[in-house]
Amino acid sequence: MQITVNQLAHLIANSAPQSLRQSWANASLKGNTKQQQAWFDFGWPEQLSFDMLYNMFKRSGIAKCVVTTPPDICWKTHPIIWEGKSAEEAQKRKTRTAFENAADELADRLSIYQLMKQADVKGRIGYYSAFIIQIAGQGEEIEWIKPLGRIRPDQVVKVIPVYSEQLRQSTWDEDRTSIRYGQPLTYNYQEAAVGSTDDSIKRSETIHHSRVIVFTENPESDSIRGIPELEASFNDLLMIELICGAGGQGFWKNAANKLHFNITDPQAAPVQAQEKADMEQSLEDFTTELDKFLLTSGIDVNKLEAALADPEPFYQMYLSNIAASSRIPKNRLSGSQTGVLAGDKDEAAFLSEMMSRRQNWCAQMVNQWIDWCIAHGVLPKVRYVVEFDDLLSASDEQRLTLVDKMTQANDKHITAQVKIGATEISPLFSDEEMRLVAGYKGPVRQVVEQVEDEIVEPEAEIVDNQ
Repeated sequence: MQITVNQLAHLIANSAPQSLRQSWANASLKGNTKQQQAWFDFGWPEQLSFDMLYNMFKRSGIAKCVVTTPPDICWKTHPIIWEGKSAEEAQKRKTRTAFENAADELADRLSIYQLMKQADVKGRIGYYSAFIIQIAGQGEEIEWIKPLGRIRPDQVVKVIPVYSEQLRQSTWDEDRTSIRYGQPLTYNYQEAAVGSTDDSIKRSETIHHSRVIVFTENPESDSIRGIPELEASFNDLLMIELICGAGGQGFWKNAANKLHFNITDPQAAPVQAQEKADMEQSLEDFTTELDKFLLTSGIDVNKLEAALADPEPFYQMYLSNIAASSRIPKNRLSGSQTGVLAGDKDEAAFLSEMMSRRQNWCAQMVNQWIDWCIAHGVLPKVRYVVEFDDLLSASDEQRLTLVDKMTQANDKHITAQVKIGATEISPLFSDEEMRLVAGYKGPVRQVVEQVEDEIVEPEAEIVDNQ
């Protein structure tokens, strides 16, 4: 009986388990309608859970770099809160306002910007992150399930950053006339829901939305649920795990002694008990100790080795995919720099993107915090702006290098003017311009000291020749 290739494929597909056939069918959702079992063969999960994303972050160095690098850079320095329409106008004032001082004092007391960095990292691992505001007081003020009204600044005693897995929506606003229609009314907080091995951590609370600030960097539609940062690169991270694991295992197995015993004299007399014991001891010493000789009788011993393929090209391919999805340069992901010029250009482009993230997402996180404080009377109601410093500004070393080049350009320019006999010789760059480039403001201060030379006659030296 002859069978065609298509008929064989049909028989194999129909004989496969239901779960496998469903996996093949789901593969077509990824766009591949021919190799429908590809994702199953590659070991890529159809759906990602929070636990998968969290474990990848905890166990993969590259995944950790993808998650933590932007927050590390964006929160490297703290923002400045200015009262007024713009930072430029506010900077003209000689003193800080009462609102600015109150905002700074509150941020320092609660370490709010360090907590925002933690919330930023947690939000990139999961679907969102949040602040739970813990209040001191009496009655309903300390009941997490009750709505929170106006409070004093000293009543804000703690801010708790949490993962999306720890804080889930429990009830929604179903009033169509409400401005919060479709938004969560209460949340269910499970403290031990993520990475906890301590049985004593059992805090479970229902929290009113007025005590919660939710941060969602990449929201889906109007939902508070966002897209985890590791989702786009998860398949590539899995393949890098396989490449690194297979490379390490292959090296270890090749380094270990794999022996093949070939009996050359099948007619030989049976091995006596003492001879067998001696051979077993010799084999054990050879494989586990430093002995590199083996005594056998009527047996050829051959060492089995395999030629390993270089995993570097495959590793770099998946690393490039991760760099593309995370928008982080490969040299940052791998911790190496392959070219100074190319590395500098990648770094400048990356810092420019991080500056944009600061001005948009990080400023939004600060705005949410300040707005919450204003809404609950913790800070006075004023118009304010959030300002971050410039990540692209030159370092001290770079500024001094540029000043040195400006000085050399001045020397060459003056030399050229002297050669052509110019009547008025002036430098290309003034002292004030070079001071500004070096990071100093104001005019050059010239201090001239006049010292009067005093002529001191040496005293005659009396010599006794007697």
